[in-house]
Amino acid sequence: MYICVTLELRIMKRNIHLRWQFPHPPETIWKYLTNPELLSQWTEIKSFEPVVGFEFTQKQSAKPKRGWDGMMYHKVLEVVPNEKLSYSFKAGPEKGVITLDTVVTWRLKPNGTGTTLELEHSGFEGLKNVMTSFIMELGWKNHIIKKLKTALK
Repeated sequence: MYICVTLELRIMKRNIHLRWQFPHPPETIWKYLTNPELLSQWTEIKSFEPVVGFEFTQKQSAKPKRGWDGMMYHKVLEVVPNEKLSYSFKAGPEKGVITLDTVVTWRLKPNGTGTTLELEHSGFEGLKNVMTSFIMELGWKNHIIKKLKTALK
């Protein structure tokens, strides 16, 4: 007698979707997303150009136990002035080894009293990266956007 067991493994996937309201026109928010001097007020980004293909990095404290060397590698994928900015977001345990390969997309929409700013951070696949997405979502909500709001004052 033989027993056949079929095990189906599904790749876990998750995207982050967040939205905020700002009492500023899209042009102002756009400047804070793309002007290096203003961008550096609320992120670790020191060099940036809103040009497709431009590559830039960010550095934070390494987390070796989580398989991350603290470096984030980005490449601008799409630029629609005052409307949309998209860039890759890659990271890993050491230079040349990428285990997180995602995309960050900012969308700006006028709402009559200011701007609706939407963030989509997409492409988290696999258990480890899905778990990472929850940590990153908290970072976007509790740190990054608060810094942007402070910079805009």
